[in-house]
Amino acid sequence: MLTLGPTNTLSVVLSAPKTTTEPTFAASYFDGSSTGIVGEGVSQGQTSGTTPVVMLTSPASGNFRHSTAKYLESLKAVFERLADKKYGFKLKVVGASRKVFDIPGVEITYKDWSLGEEIEEFQSLDIGVYPLPDDEWTAGKTGFKTIQYMSVGIPCVASDAGPNRVIIEEGLNGFLAKDNDDWVSKLSRLIEDRGLREKIGVAGRKTVVERYSLKVNAPKILRIIRDVAEAG
Repeated sequence: MLTLGPTNTLSVVLSAPKTTTEPTFAASYFDGSSTGIVGEGVSQGQTSGTTPVVMLTSPASGNFRHSTAKYLESLKAVFERLADKKYGFKLKVVGASRKVFDIPGVEITYKDWSLGEEIEEFQSLDIGVYPLPDDEWTAGKTGFKTIQYMSVGIPCVASDAGPNRVIIEEGLNGFLAKDNDDWVSKLSRLIEDRGLREKIGVAGRKTVVERYSLKVNAPKILRIIRDVAEAG
């Protein structure tokens, strides 16, 4: 994520397909007309407006080799180019098992991931980033980190890959990046334009409320359970 606060700093957080009947990679593994896709439920939060920080969250494993932290490395050149623009941003990395990189002129903070502090960490950001490779493994992911950013009203830039293509409506509730030029251009727009950050953040939160909230998805899950029970 990239976040910009009153101190003119930048914070970035590294980050599921919307609830839909459209075909998805995961759905392709199931056969039958009763198959349905239900979006993951998330708690809703709100932006804290604090100093922007770049955060990478990867609580699933303490092993860096299996952590999504390694994908942050792919953005080092992007952060260096942003640093050259003298934006004065900070990077906040949460959940990586080791230091990812150093960037001259950029303050980088590394923190352990904690379930109790996760929402607060997301709320401390202004912009989220979610770099991923465009491969079969990514195609099977849910894109939940993108949804987490949106849930607290944080605009995000994510790789144009996998479920991000379904969750994000380009320029409306977030941005997709295909290459380094894309990352630099779209992050620069968000860094420079507070109004745009707020507009994208509000739209992203609306997406979560309408597609991924517990209120929307609980009835769908209950219906699936009942259908299975009735089918014997």
